[in-house]
Amino acid sequence: MRFKQFLNFPEQAVELSEMADDSSVFEVNRLLETELDKPFLSPQGGILAIRKVLQYVNLSIPALYEIDNDGDEIVLDLENGLSLYMIYGPSDEGYYEFYAEIGDEERMNELMSEDDEEEQQ
Repeated sequence: MRFKQFLNFPEQAVELSEMADDSSVFEVNRLLETELDKPFLSPQGGILAIRKVLQYVNLSIPALYEIDNDGDEIVLDLENGLSLYMIYGPSDEGYYEFYAEIGDEERMNELMSEDDEEEQQ
């Protein structure tokens, strides 16, 4: 993380309760969107950005996740009944683009079905 990014990162960690209220989830998703709003040279860079945000709320990507250089779309189980939806892949310019969001099982099903609908069209 660059010093300027460190200064812009929120000072107080978001506390996720056992039931994870909507405002906390919204805040984490806002941070994910901000951190992933740039191209990455490698998939590892994007994964590190996601890990940084999740560590901010005491969550982490399971250690067994293996990064695929061709891109991936996956749902990973976290804690407190939350999951992480993550999709990434190389762009036409050779960089990697990421999208990630946390949510409950219902939201994960919505995200996966949206992608299935797009593939069918």
